[in-house]
Amino acid sequence: MPETAGRRVLFVTYGGGHAQMVTPVIEALRGCIGITVLAMPAAIAHFNNTGAEVLTFRDLIELPSDDRALEYGEELANAHHSDHTGIPRQESVAYLGLSYADLVQRTGEEAAGAALAARGRQAFLPLGVLQRVVERVRPDVIVTTSSPRAEAAALRVARARGIPGIAMIDLFSGIDGYTLEASDATFLTEAAVDSCRRQGFFDPGITQAHITGNPAFDRLIPRAVVSDPAWVARTFPQVAGEALVLYADMPAWLDAVSGTTHTRTSSEIVEEMSLCAAACRAAGVWLLVRPHPSQQRGIYERFTQDNANVLMAAEPDLYELTERVDAVIARSTTVALEAVYLGQTVIQPEPQRHADMPLAEMGLAIGVPDMAKLEPVLVECLKDTAARERRRDRFVRAFPQNPASQKIAELILDRATQKLAKDETGV
Repeated sequence: MPETAGRRVLFVTYGGGHAQMVTPVIEALRGCIGITVLAMPAAIAHFNNTGAEVLTFRDLIELPSDDRALEYGEELANAHHSDHTGIPRQESVAYLGLSYADLVQRTGEEAAGAALAARGRQAFLPLGVLQRVVERVRPDVIVTTSSPRAEAAALRVARARGIPGIAMIDLFSGIDGYTLEASDATFLTEAAVDSCRRQGFFDPGITQAHITGNPAFDRLIPRAVVSDPAWVARTFPQVAGEALVLYADMPAWLDAVSGTTHTRTSSEIVEEMSLCAAACRAAGVWLLVRPHPSQQRGIYERFTQDNANVLMAAEPDLYELTERVDAVIARSTTVALEAVYLGQTVIQPEPQRHADMPLAEMGLAIGVPDMAKLEPVLVECLKDTAARERRRDRFVRAFPQNPASQKIAELILDRATQKLAKDETGV
């Protein structure tokens, strides 16, 4: 791609999956445009080795005018900072303090306190902070993922200043009550565009939709399920050639039936694992259990000790593990979609509850509305290779098969070029 001389893109992002979306786009843009990342506290470590200029809220502190913000931050950090995350406390203090000071400035002390008590950090919309960033960086394009708070503030500031604002949407739905203020948005599939439009997550009159895929999944596009008995023997020496079924858990989900966030209880987790283990015993296969990184492992470790055909699978590389099992049982965790990308057989429990990950509805996974009836479904899917190929064909038709990062990078450069022309002509 040609270099856009003198132009600069500003990425504003939180950590985790948000940062994973941004990194491939940075790589695709390298050498073509100046790159700055405003990294929220959980994203700082991720971006420090990317070669991009990285700003944090701590870099934005201006003394003595931000003395009160730091006082707010110290107080809020007592409740919202945890040392075991690896995030430096002073980064949390700066993020929390500047965000809350902005809320106080816009709404008043009493209203800000009430908003924080009612909504927690979701009450933040640090417009003043993002205005400070834009004045410092002077970007020609601003890019976010689909988070609210600082990312929403970045898009609003971009729109107010006539700067192209691009939002990268990760999955199939947005956030209730939040509408993007982006000039452009990139989506996983056509189904994701339709879902987000119905939800009111974006306004087609303001935001142009682009179907690009998700850059976080680019590394999966050339990969496929690989049979490797040696890897299985090294990783799970108890297995003697039997099939493997991976159960990938998650701590909570947005329940489409009740319309509320459902947080799993220990008894519920054990009950579902027991149904999976019983079905695997009947099918003569091993069950591998993998908790989400945020879940405590004790309950899973005890379950594997009490069940002869169940093994813990928290440590192996996720993609290597997913490639080498024979089926994956997962709800709306991203692991389910990653398994689909890899051409894996996916069984989705209670798909009626997971409208935000409609894999069974799209014909990409096998839905099991009642997990007590898992056994015949599991037995059938392990031997029905033709059905597996049909699901793969549906995936290829529904999902972009070229890297999303390249397409999004081209969009960024196009918008930067348009901004350059507008700046030069004043039109």
